[in-house]
Amino acid sequence: MNRNSATNTKRGAPDMAKLGETAFDQNDKVSAEFFALSYGALVRQLIDQLPQDEDVNSVNQQLEMIGQRIGARLVEEYSVRSGGPPCKTFTDCAESVTKIGLKMFLNVNATVSAVKDSADTFSIRFHDNPLNIFVELPPEKNMRERLWYSNVLCGVLKGALGLVGYQTDVHFMKDTLRGDPVNEITLRFIGKERETFVVDREGR
Repeated sequence: MNRNSATNTKRGAPDMAKLGETAFDQNDKVSAEFFALSYGALVRQLIDQLPQDEDVNSVNQQLEMIGQRIGARLVEEYSVRSGGPPCKTFTDCAESVTKIGLKMFLNVNATVSAVKDSADTFSIRFHDNPLNIFVELPPEKNMRERLWYSNVLCGVLKGALGLVGYQTDVHFMKDTLRGDPVNEITLRFIGKERETFVVDREGR
């Protein structure tokens, strides 16, 4: 696969975008408005619980930890129901979580590309974010500059990939809530786990 673009597909490779769309269609649906409002209530609670002198970055960290627990739980469902190919390389992982995972669980259409001059870092970009609807960041505690509102997504990616053996560094780089034209997450490979989760692809 071309190192400079994870969007190039090998001859005979499955259409991952189509797999993600099919998996989303087969999932039980939750109202997007209810989902967004529930997540917003969680973020608001974390902010309200911040000690007076504590930086809002603590909320970013808590959202990432929550996301890691969610991602670890989603791995088996993804593996059994997505129809995606096994992830033999980190490039495969970047393709799968972007084109299948984000579509399957959030109905997000995202693109992924390798970061220039880096064989182990990928940029995931998407315009529509179901977590962001109805949201305007408040001015207190410099939240518009410091809070990554959807940081739970970074945790989900990190938790899911960690469970299948890939240690990663995952960060938001751009957020439409901050006025950026697109949402962007950077996914960087930092190492392999010795023991990994074994998926039962036969289902139950």
